[in-house]
Amino acid sequence: MNKLTLDEYQAAAERTFIVEQDKIPYLLYGLASETGEVLGKAKRVIRDTVVPFDDMSYETRKEIAMELGDVLWYVATLAGHLQFDLSRVAEMNTAKLDRRMQADLITGSGDNR
Repeated sequence: MNKLTLDEYQAAAERTFIVEQDKIPYLLYGLASETGEVLGKAKRVIRDTVVPFDDMSYETRKEIAMELGDVLWYVATLAGHLQFDLSRVAEMNTAKLDRRMQADLITGSGDNR
C-alpha cells in the first residue's frame, strides 16, 4: 500500500468540505472542537482506568487516533483555505523547530525564541 503524502491527504480532505460561507471561522471552531474531543478521551483514561496513561489499551489509543484524524482534517482544510499546502506548513514548522534546537531554545514559550 502506498503511503499518502500530506498534500494528497489535504486534497482528499478538501473534497469532503461542504461549507459555503464563513469557511475559515467554521474550520477554526471545528479544530477547537475536535481538539477538545482528543482531550476528552484522554481525560476519561485518567478518570476511568487504573493503568498508567502510557499503558492504555490498543482500543483506547485507536479511539484517540481516530479523533486525531478529525483534527488533521481540520488542520489540512484550514491550511488550504489559508492558501498553504500542508507540506509547506510542515516544512515551516520543521525549520522553526530546527532553529530552536540549534539555538538551544526548544524549551520555554513564545513564538519568537
